[in-house]
Amino acid sequence: SVTYQADIRYSGQGLTLTVDFDLKRLKSKGLSVIGDPFDDMHRQLFTFALDADKEIVNVRAVAQGKSAEIDAKKVTSSGSRTPVAAAKIGTSKVFMDGKNMEANLYRRDQLKAGNKIDGPAIVLEMDSTTVILSGHTGNVDKFGNILIAPSA
Repeated sequence: SVTYQADIRYSGQGLTLTVDFDLKRLKSKGLSVIGDPFDDMHRQLFTFALDADKEIVNVRAVAQGKSAEIDAKKVTSSGSRTPVAAAKIGTSKVFMDGKNMEANLYRRDQLKAGNKIDGPAIVLEMDSTTVILSGHTGNVDKFGNILIAPSA
């Protein structure tokens, strides 16, 4: 389905309000199809409507269709063949909890479902970095999420 919206304001004002409108009604009845609901909305929100010119700032068509079912991609399970050590790329000195310590560094794309990462650790990937604090553990779920919680 396609719906239409206009962002409108009174001339000289900065605040816009969004009004939904029917394109066929706009074509047959004119701009009052947008202006009148704007006045009503302004009156409802601010207790008054101005007898002033209005400006249409934006007009848009919003297309909405039925979304396809999307299956979340699952990551490979670690089993016993791929321990978390396979994703380890080194160590780094870090300052956590008021002291210097050494943290393990891991590649995110090498982690497998079931991997357990004890902090302090840093998980690196192209667009983000995940820090697992000392005294915390990260568990990789079947979708590759790292669920971090205090160590038991």
